[in-house]
Amino acid sequence: IHTWIEYSYATVDVYTCGDHSDPWKATEYIIENLKPKKYSIGYANRTQEL
Repeated sequence: IHTWIEYSYATVDVYTCGDHSDPWKATEYIIENLKPKKYSIGYANRTQEL
């Protein structure tokens, strides 16, 4: 979690590894528990075929 208190702003990065992790479930948990007034979600697929 990265915070900028002077702007009442925070960002959260959710990183996962492998197929057993669900980043969307983690994101829902964070939103439900931190209860932000507003939020936006960005997604970057960094998967590479080896």
